[in-house]
Amino acid sequence: MGKTFNVELHDEVFQEMGGYINKGNIIAKAVCRKATHQEFTFAIHAEGNVFTPCDRCLEDVDLRIDIDNVLNVIIGDEDDDEGDVLMVSKVKPKFDLTSLVYQFVALSLPIRRVHQPGMCNETMMAAFMSHQVARSEEEADEEPAKLPSGNLSAKENVDHRWDKLKQLLNK
Repeated sequence: MGKTFNVELHDEVFQEMGGYINKGNIIAKAVCRKATHQEFTFAIHAEGNVFTPCDRCLEDVDLRIDIDNVLNVIIGDEDDDEGDVLMVSKVKPKFDLTSLVYQFVALSLPIRRVHQPGMCNETMMAAFMSHQVARSEEEADEEPAKLPSGNLSAKENVDHRWDKLKQLLNK
């Protein structure tokens, strides 16, 4: 089978790494199999939850992680990272699985990290909506449009600078 390594990432690790993951709890299992005399393959499975700032309201959003990755390691003359292969020096053949699992977790996060519709901080969303000029169709479906505070009607809130462009689209 192979040698098994267990790696746990907790709040302290995420804070120490200094990335955009604020906190979390990840349990990873790495099974090492020897391919040749100098080559090893690590099958890494990690699962748990992490918290990152929501792209809309900046409050923490809870994201579920469940990933499987393969890491190929070669023992060579010096430490090097060649994309899919990690080269470890034969003088000191050690490397940190914790940072590698962290990288796999960070790379697995969705590009757009947002709360479910209606779960964002209302105060921040009101401020966001008051400064937003146009909305994508996806965002328009998620939350109802709100007018900035004041006595403006929907008709007065329209930006008329775009009227000429809209006429071109209607032809």
